[in-house]
Amino acid sequence: MIRTHRPRDSESRAARTIRVVDYPARGRRQDRPSLMPPMTLTGVSLNLLLQAIRDQYQLPWWGLHGVTHWARVYENGLRLADETGADRDVLLYFALLHDAKRINEAWDQGHGLRGAEYAATLRGSHFDMAQRPFNLLFEACEHHTDGLLEADPTVQTCWDADRLDLARARILPRPEQLCSEAARKPELIAWATERSLQRWGPAFLDDAWATDGPAAERGESPS
Repeated sequence: MIRTHRPRDSESRAARTIRVVDYPARGRRQDRPSLMPPMTLTGVSLNLLLQAIRDQYQLPWWGLHGVTHWARVYENGLRLADETGADRDVLLYFALLHDAKRINEAWDQGHGLRGAEYAATLRGSHFDMAQRPFNLLFEACEHHTDGLLEADPTVQTCWDADRLDLARARILPRPEQLCSEAARKPELIAWATERSLQRWGPAFLDDAWATDGPAAERGESPS
């Protein structure tokens, strides 16, 4: 497989610069209902998986790279999947795990690989996944900060879903840094960017994705 390398991705640039370009109007709620994730995953509670992730997470749960970001990444992926044909289970696990092993909110070298390896430790105990989709999940997590463009459509959709949430770090998603035609659509970029700027928190954060933890950690409220 040939991968196209780009300059260091937006997360690394976010640690060094702020670029605000033509943000859409703020204050308007999303114009589509939230897309609910499954309540259970192959007989394993989604809440138990999320709680395990939260119990080891070293950054603010509601912070820049925390659970509200993951929820938006998941919804971004679902918006893309109808066109890209991405595996929705891989999209969900990617959303939950790609930043789960971060140790800072800026440039965190190797956190993608750490997230992939963490996924491997949870597989079989907290979720079940066949080998091929797990390989895609591992690749998506490991390389999500490498700025690559060429991969399996499911992996590309994971990367696009993450990059579409860049505005929260004051970086506008750029079409040339997105993998799929679906993600490059101006209306999709505008939709995702507005939600990211608002720190939009889907309703399922307080339901299907609910976890236990100090209320004081809610530095980025889902409301």
